[in-house]
Amino acid sequence: MRKRHNIFEFAKEGAEFEGEVYYNGLTQKQLKLLCYSLGLNGDIQPKIGYGKPAYYGSVKFLVRDSDEQDKYKKYANQYYNESDANIRKNIDRLKTILSYNNAKRVSDWTQNGNIRTY
Repeated sequence: MRKRHNIFEFAKEGAEFEGEVYYNGLTQKQLKLLCYSLGLNGDIQPKIGYGKPAYYGSVKFLVRDSDEQDKYKKYANQYYNESDANIRKNIDRLKTILSYNNAKRVSDWTQNGNIRTY
């Protein structure tokens, strides 16, 4: 049996990355959902990458232009205030799970020899 080695790369806490999001042809509702899902109103802390169960991968998206930042934050807040009961219920669940205030700081993963599990 051949041993397999998994290689993981991590960014250090506080690392900053720069990129751009392009969108075209979105409805206002879709744009509001995009802004909310990126956490532009500060209510949620999106996660990226493999280590989500270990509470790794928390990111904060920022808009460079302060005038645009206010506009997109407003869009995110408008989506958050959605009146549809099913959407509201799911938004409240997301806010509970991904909230900056509720974010866990310690992993539930356990170490068993050289293997980390959760």
